[in-house]
Amino acid sequence: MDQASPRWSRAQTCVLAIGAVLTCVGIGGAQLADGAWVRVFDNVHWTSAYVTAALLALLGWRLAAPEHRASRLCFALGLSCYALGQIAWDVQVACGWNPFPGPSDALFVMLGPALMVGLYLETRANPVQEQRAILVVMAGVMAAILAYVLARYLPRCGDTSTFVAAVLTAYPTMLLGAAALSIVIALEQKLRVDALLALFVLSACANGVLWMEWNERTLENSLDDGGWYNAMFSLVALAQGAAVARWEPRRSASEAAERAACLAARSLPLLLVIGAAAAIVNKDRLPPIAGGAVTICMGVVVVAAAGHQALLLHERDRMLRAEARARELEQRVAQSQRLESLGTLAGGVAHDFNNILMAIYGHAQLAAQDTASKGAERASSTGRALVAIQLACERGRDVARRILAFARKDEGVREVVDLREITSESLRLLRAVLPTNVELHERGSDEGCWVECDPAQLQRVVLNLVTNGADAIGRRPGRVSVSVGRAHEPTAALELVVEDDGCGMDEATRLRAFEPFFSTKGVERGTGMGLSVVHGIVSSCGGSVSIESSLGRGTRVRALLPAWNGSHDLIPRAAPGLARPNASGAGREVLIVDDEEAVGIVLAHLATRLGWQPTVLREPSEALAAIERAPRRFAVLVTDHAMPHMSGVELAALARIAAPHLPIVLSSGNVGAAPELELFDAVLCKPYGLQQLDGVLTALATRAPIAAAAVAAA
Repeated sequence: MDQASPRWSRAQTCVLAIGAVLTCVGIGGAQLADGAWVRVFDNVHWTSAYVTAALLALLGWRLAAPEHRASRLCFALGLSCYALGQIAWDVQVACGWNPFPGPSDALFVMLGPALMVGLYLETRANPVQEQRAILVVMAGVMAAILAYVLARYLPRCGDTSTFVAAVLTAYPTMLLGAAALSIVIALEQKLRVDALLALFVLSACANGVLWMEWNERTLENSLDDGGWYNAMFSLVALAQGAAVARWEPRRSASEAAERAACLAARSLPLLLVIGAAAAIVNKDRLPPIAGGAVTICMGVVVVAAAGHQALLLHERDRMLRAEARARELEQRVAQSQRLESLGTLAGGVAHDFNNILMAIYGHAQLAAQDTASKGAERASSTGRALVAIQLACERGRDVARRILAFARKDEGVREVVDLREITSESLRLLRAVLPTNVELHERGSDEGCWVECDPAQLQRVVLNLVTNGADAIGRRPGRVSVSVGRAHEPTAALELVVEDDGCGMDEATRLRAFEPFFSTKGVERGTGMGLSVVHGIVSSCGGSVSIESSLGRGTRVRALLPAWNGSHDLIPRAAPGLARPNASGAGREVLIVDDEEAVGIVLAHLATRLGWQPTVLREPSEALAAIERAPRRFAVLVTDHAMPHMSGVELAALARIAAPHLPIVLSSGNVGAAPELELFDAVLCKPYGLQQLDGVLTALATRAPIAAAAVAAA
């Protein structure tokens, strides 16, 4: 609703002042004159007041805000018809021709419907449910008003025709209906009750009451000129014109007023039913025809009250569903934020872990080379220990890669891996965390099960399926079986089957099992993302997932993955401890930038072992200054990404400007967190060893293609 103050123009002020003066002159003349002049002065104040009201409404329409112009136009048309009806009455009186109903009556009766249509147009911005509620309430209110008018008119109608009685009834019913509609809208929309709204309601109500009095006197042939009700018609018309010209619906700013309006609106059906019951109880005091009409109208009132109550219940249910959906959405957002925070934390932990592994792995390789150069055999205790350290670092690197794959929301790096190894490794991790009442059984194929997929994502599939099976078993003893092998159908596929003897699922739950956020575990125990993530990962690898389950009989999940049909002669890793790359650095300088002192030290030792002259700096700004001082001093720049004050990406961008020819290598424990990887000529994912570093540095220094095996995949 418009919150601006209603506008009042100078033209409206002048029109109201002139109209008020002419109306007062006419009223005064009707009271002082006698004979035929009384009717003349009655017509003067009627015409002056009605024309003034119409002009005020037209001016108000022209000055109205765009959202109120449609309703203002209806108000103006209604009051214009009212004024034209009075002019037609003046002509009829002057001609001595006064039929009923006549042309003036056809115009007079248009005021009430026009006011009602204009008021209803103010509800266009409301929800459809509120508009329906207003219509249903108004149906009951109009029936009640009609019953009251009929109860007063029908006993006096006598031999009056039905058409004449209908016209007489329409005058007050429509005007009182307009007053009632303004009250209903004010309550339903919680409008501010100001003087203009009160003036609008009172003027419409007074006009209806006056027409009721006029029509009763018409039926009784007791109309007289110069009566009090004649003057009231004019005064009410002026008030109505002023209200229509200035009133604009404005929402209440008071919470107490809004609560009171809401309570009153909800009480309307009860009031209607009480009124209907009272009318039916007292209908025996009316003539039979009036009593029957009242009974029918009261039946409509009761139906309308019941309909409004049904709409209220429907609205309450809709709001409860909306609140439930909002709470569910909030829970999902909160869960998503928790997962995102966990992913961020996991990424940071994995990055730091990789830095530690880098130092251990590099020193272990250097020590292994030193041991080998002194003639120690690999079977010696020192050699075996160094090999074990390197193997542990490589295993830690794989674990960190999986953590980073979880932290990133990408598909990871797809590799050709053995599904049996991934499954066995995942189950080793799970045995340490599964409840003791859950027995984990593994069955594997004797032949290789090679599949092209991200190993971290495959591990996530196994973890999710086994964890779901353990949750289905609960606290009672149970068993989860995992099998890997070639599928019987289709033969070109591998299958991963996870079975449990838990509670199982009914058909409705099974059909929704892959829906994101759908969970039967409750908010505290489940996110509803386990099976949907499994489905997404398997589908991205070109496979499919199916579920067989029934209540009380456990669940069987079968994931089909396309078997890799290429060669299995993969590039083998160099045996830990035996890497003996050539000293290819030839004394060239490499600039190493890493804020971790331990990483910088081990990279310096590795580069020295490879024949390079390392310059290690911990501050990117110092490295940039060194490059700017001597753009051709360094053969290669190796930089970390996550550093204080300046990231590796920012350093690379500035180094490109200072030394466009300088090859740049990104060395990071969390490559996925680094944007704009196109700035770098190569990427090394920590931890890496002599062979990977030698391959990258040699290729970049000679501008030769970098071997795929030399770059550690992110």
